[in-house]
Amino acid sequence: MSIIEQSRGELVAALNALLKRRAQTSVPAERQAINEAIETINSTRAELNQGELLAAANIVVGAADALERVIAAAKTGPFDGTIGALEHAFQRLQAVQRAVHAQDSLPPAEDDEAEGEPGIFSAAATSAAPTPVKRSTNYPELEAEYDAWFKACKVRPQYQGNVDYYLKRLAKFRATYQQAGAQIGVPWHFIGIVHAMEAGFDFTTHLHNGDPLTARTVQVPKGRPETGNPPFTWAASAQDALKLKKLDRETDWSIPRVLYNLERYNGFGYRRMGVATPYLWSFSNLYDKGRYTRDHFYDPNAPSKQCGAGVMLKALKDKALI
Repeated sequence: MSIIEQSRGELVAALNALLKRRAQTSVPAERQAINEAIETINSTRAELNQGELLAAANIVVGAADALERVIAAAKTGPFDGTIGALEHAFQRLQAVQRAVHAQDSLPPAEDDEAEGEPGIFSAAATSAAPTPVKRSTNYPELEAEYDAWFKACKVRPQYQGNVDYYLKRLAKFRATYQQAGAQIGVPWHFIGIVHAMEAGFDFTTHLHNGDPLTARTVQVPKGRPETGNPPFTWAASAQDALKLKKLDRETDWSIPRVLYNLERYNGFGYRRMGVATPYLWSFSNLYDKGRYTRDHFYDPNAPSKQCGAGVMLKALKDKALI
C-alpha cells in the first residue's frame, strides 16, 4: 500500500469516528469543531486524489490539526470511547506524516570518502552565489559564502506551498521550541528547523535522528541520551542532541553562523562533492540535484525531496518571524 493510499484510508477512519461522535454530543463548541474537521477531511481527501508523495504531509497535516481541535473541544463534553477512536485517528495521521518524512529525509553527509561521482553546479547556482569552499569546515573561511548564499536564496515557485507548510508548523510549535531552548541558550528557530529536518515535526521521536523516544537512539548517534531512562521527554532528548553538538556553548547566532551550524548538524560531505548541500538549499534556486541517498553513497543525479534548512531560515526572516 502506498503512503497516499494509506493516507486516504486513515482519513476515512477519522471521518467515521467524527460522524459517530457528532451524533453523541450536544456541546456547541465541540459540534462546531467536528463540523469544521469533517469539512477539512473531505477537502483533504479530494486534494490527495490529485496529490503526490511530496505534498502528502502538507495535505494530511490540516486534517490532523482539525482532529486535534476536536479532541481538545471534547474534553469539555461527554467523554466516551469515540474520543479514543479520534485520538487513535490523530496518531495514525501523524504516523503518515512520519512515513513521508522518513522517505524524503536526507541521511548524514559526513566528510569522509563516499561512493559516487561528484556533482556539477547548475547554472542558477553558479550565477547566484560563489562556489562552496571544498573540504573546508572552518567557519571564518565560510562566513562570507553563507552570507552571500542566504541573500541570493529564492524559493523555486513549484515548492512555495511546501515551504509555507514548514512555516506554519514552525509557528505552531514556537512556544515548545522556546521552552526547550531557553534552558541551554539555543534560539527557537534553530531548534524548530532541526526538528523539521530530522524528525518531520514529530514530538514522539529523538531530535538526534528521528528514532522513537521509547528507547535510546539506535541510529547515529547511537545510545542517546546516555543518562536517564526511556521513555524520554521530547525536551530532554532535544537538549541532549543540542548539547552533543556543543550548541549550548554557542554565543554567535548570526545568520551565517546559524547556517554553518545547520550544515554541521548534517555533515560537510557535500563540499567534497562540490555541490551546494540540499540540507540547506533544497527547494531553492541554489540547488538542482545531487544527494546522499544512504550513508556514504552519493548520487549526483538524485534530487532532494526535503525542504532545505536555509530555505526555512530565509522564509522565517522574510516573514519577520526572527
